[in-house]
Amino acid sequence: MRAAVVRSFNEDLSVETVSDPACPDNGVVLEVAACGVCRSDYHGWVGKHPRIENGSILGHEYCGTVVEAGPHAMHRIGDRLIAPFILGCGSCPACQTGVSNTCERQIVPGFGWPGAYAEYVAAPFDHNLVHLPETMTPALAAGLGCRVTTAWHALTDRANVRAGEWVAVHGTGGIGLATLLLAKMLGAQVVVVDVVEQKLAHARRHGADAAVNAAETDAAEAIREIT
Repeated sequence: MRAAVVRSFNEDLSVETVSDPACPDNGVVLEVAACGVCRSDYHGWVGKHPRIENGSILGHEYCGTVVEAGPHAMHRIGDRLIAPFILGCGSCPACQTGVSNTCERQIVPGFGWPGAYAEYVAAPFDHNLVHLPETMTPALAAGLGCRVTTAWHALTDRANVRAGEWVAVHGTGGIGLATLLLAKMLGAQVVVVDVVEQKLAHARRHGADAAVNAAETDAAEAIREIT
C-alpha cells in the first residue's frame, strides 16, 4: 500500500510503498476513506512525541470500509466505520467503568501503531468502532473520533453544561471550534478567546456570541464583563 511516512522531523512526509497491515484477530483492516490532521500529528512530525520515530505513519482521525476482519471481530467486510482515536481493550477495569481513554492496553493508531495516513489501517479492539451513517461524508466524519469527542466529553461529562449558561472557549482550533458548535447545540452562550483576529471572526461566523482578542485585552476581565 501507499503511505505517508515520517523519515525526518520537520521535513515533508515521504510517500512510499509499504507492507499492508496485518489484520488483528480481534479487529479489522479498513480501507481509509478520510483522515484528519490533528495538532498531535504536528507534535509528532516536529519530534516532540516519544512514540514517533523514523518510519512512523501518523493519522488517528479516520474512517473507512472494512476490507478484512479477524476471527473475533465484531464487524464484517463492507462495513463503513468510524473510530475513536484511542482503542481501549474493553475488558480492563478502566474500560469497564467507562474511562477507556485510560486503558493500560490502549492502542492509538499513529502513535506507536501504524496510523491512517495510508491506504489501509489496522484497528484492533474493533468494538470501539461504530457504523458511519450513509448521510455523513467521510471528510466530515473523520474528525469526530478525536476533536469532537474531546469537546463533547469536556462539555457533558466534565462541565455538565446546561442551556442558558455561558461557556468560555480558549483557542479556536479544531477542538475549540468543535466545543463552540456543541455548546451552542446544548443551548449555551459562548465567548471565544484567541490572539488571531481572523480566527475570532471565523468563530463568530460559526455562532460565537462574543469574541475576545487576548493579545489586546485582559481575557479574564473581558469574560467577566461579557458574562
